[in-house]
Amino acid sequence: IMLFWQKIFFGNWLVYTGIYTTFIIGALKAAVTVIISMGALIGKIDIFQCLVLVIFEVTFYSLN
Repeated sequence: IMLFWQKIFFGNWLVYTGIYTTFIIGALKAAVTVIISMGALIGKIDIFQCLVLVIFEVTFYSLN
């Protein structure tokens, strides 16, 4: 475990993890779109409809 954190803090973490900053930003934007739509529809739809909405929303967001 210590080798992992040493690579993250002192080494080249991009090579070790394979996580790019653009992927993180894209994931954050997708999460924000879901949170905004949930805020707009809170109390109007039930849990199953929320789940369907999230699946379609993230799918179409990634296709865009």
